Amino acid sequence: MAHKHLDFGVNIITIFIIIMIILISISPVSGNKTRADEIVTKEWMINTDEQRKDQIIMIEANITVSSRGNLTLINTTLEFIRTTNYSPSFIIDEHAELKMSASILSKCGINKSNPGLTIFSNEISISKCVFNNNYAGLTFFNTTNITISKCTFRDNVFGIVFNNCSNIRLINCEFSNNSESAITLIDSGNQGSLEMVNCTISQNAQKPKGNIFELANSKLRLIELKYDGPITETVSLDENSEIILYWHRSFITIDNNNQRLAAGGAFGYDSRRAQISRQRGKPRVPAERRDERRCNRPPSGKNHHQ
Repeated sequence: MAHKHLDFGVNIITIFIIIMIILISISPVSGNKTRADEIVTKEWMINTDEQRKDQIIMIEANITVSSRGNLTLINTTLEFIRTTNYSPSFIIDEHAELKMSASILSKCGINKSNPGLTIFSNEISISKCVFNNNYAGLTFFNTTNITISKCTFRDNVFGIVFNNCSNIRLINCEFSNNSESAITLIDSGNQGSLEMVNCTISQNAQKPKGNIFELANSKLRLIELKYDGPITETVSLDENSEIILYWHRSFITIDNNNQRLAAGGAFGYDSRRAQISRQRGKPRVPAERRDERRCNRPPSGKNHHQ
């Protein structure tokens, strides 16, 4: 009889241990730290060449790549540990080098003063990366010659923010569920082209005052844009800004009166160039397209562009 009581007690302890192991493994913080290859707890200042490959790194302190530094990330996840009021910063100084490929950046940044990965350097190349659950996926200041290809920006507040930037190419990138905007341009694209090629926009700008594209004194070229979102999503342009669209298939439409994007065929220009602008409060349409735009205008009604 004593052996039976002992066996019962051992079984209870075993079950308890198994339950605790399961709870620890699914805990969002403990679980992530357990699987991390490296945990950064002190400020990470990069002054030389550093590379991380095939790693998961938890970030609890600021990262700065100085003007003498070079950071290369290959198949590496950087997951930031942030609270309601604090997030470590991630800064690429002027003249620093950053190369990212097949990597993930998550939970970086908390507000406009600390938006997340902030880049002040030129000649940046980023490919096949995922930026999710950040304040801003990427933020650029005073940069030129930037190529971002085959990247995904999702579940951020802002997808990408450009401040005084030029010669930027976004190629085959996807933007989805970024709550305030997919792309924000401030004083950008005027001196050198800033263009999106074969990019996909889906379900962004969900906040009441959000816009898919927000431009201030900027120009943006959209080439073969694929758009999949509600007609309530809007484009914000100031009087000195312009969006130029090129495409060969009618992926999107533009309602110039309301600056809204919509899926469908109305106002679709096939293999032509269209311009939307709010200069002097009136959108401009190439003269040869005016009659076609007038003919293609959809009938007014409650179900269109509400």
